[in-house]
Amino acid sequence: MDPRHSGGDLVDRPDPIYFTSSVTVLIACRILLGLGEGPGLPTALHACHNWFSPEKRSVPSAVVLQGISVGLLAGGPILTYIIVSHGWRSGFLFCGLIGIVWIVAWLLIGGEGPHAGTENEKVRATVGDSPVPARKLWLDPTVIGVIIMSTMSYWIVGMSATWLPPFLQQGLGYSQTETGSVISAVYIFQSPLLLVGSWIAQRMLQKGVSKRATLGSASGYALLVSGVALIASVHVSGPLQLVLIAIAFAAPSLTTIYGPITLGSVAPAAQRGRLIVVIYSANAISALASNAVTGMIVQAAGPDHVAAGYANAMLFTAGILIIGAISAFALIFPDRTIERFGRMTRFTEQMQRV
Repeated sequence: MDPRHSGGDLVDRPDPIYFTSSVTVLIACRILLGLGEGPGLPTALHACHNWFSPEKRSVPSAVVLQGISVGLLAGGPILTYIIVSHGWRSGFLFCGLIGIVWIVAWLLIGGEGPHAGTENEKVRATVGDSPVPARKLWLDPTVIGVIIMSTMSYWIVGMSATWLPPFLQQGLGYSQTETGSVISAVYIFQSPLLLVGSWIAQRMLQKGVSKRATLGSASGYALLVSGVALIASVHVSGPLQLVLIAIAFAAPSLTTIYGPITLGSVAPAAQRGRLIVVIYSANAISALASNAVTGMIVQAAGPDHVAAGYANAMLFTAGILIIGAISAFALIFPDRTIERFGRMTRFTEQMQRV
């Protein structure tokens, strides 16, 4: 028997799960993966922001987010081929080796950008370099608005991987092949949506449009459209239903661009990284909660009313998205926050000179 296909192959296993399939190792590796996965995206966005001024961060952020879609679309067939040809352990080995290659590449070519410690002259003159008191920073209405908005947005992000396939099959009656096509269409639609949405936001910022309209209101409309589309998707059928599902599951990704840019524009450079990483890492809890709550709602409908259970779960999720939209409309006013923080930091600098 080829050792690559056996359950007990003993050679060339640098990945822990490639060494053993014990439950303890699987759980430990999954925990470690979660510890790195949570702050992974916000850290990448923060690193990206270090290379661009606030008015030019939208499109680069969208490009970073494309990695998720590209990874999902390319990873599926590649990993399938590797697993079928060389066994399931090789799939873990392949992913581990890609991670090692990326670490080496980052150590060789990565680094801090020109905006890592200071902002452009306009923002620096307004906010200054002095840190804002932590309580004032974290309790600012704009920051609270981004926290609520992003938490509600991540609710459907967490659902998409776990519950979108069974929703399409068991809730709406699509075949397995059709479900795969729909999910691919969602990610394909998401890419131009992110690029176009980020480009529009960047052009608006460069032309002097307020951050309230460009980032705050835009986040609210993205979640509102998503919520309304999700509600409508359970009441229609055919191609229109598929279009609505694609919109519902793709539109919230825009807030993953607008939210970090909003935080990065209002916080002093010294506090920007921690603010973005902590908030968007903590949002992983929302993704976990959405999976559990969705399961409870579907199960509560009973085995004889599965379709109704999924419909209830989607309507509940739509309510979550609309709450996020309301919080964005009501709380996110970046220009006011910049002015308020500017007064605080200038006062702090004056006191330090006394």
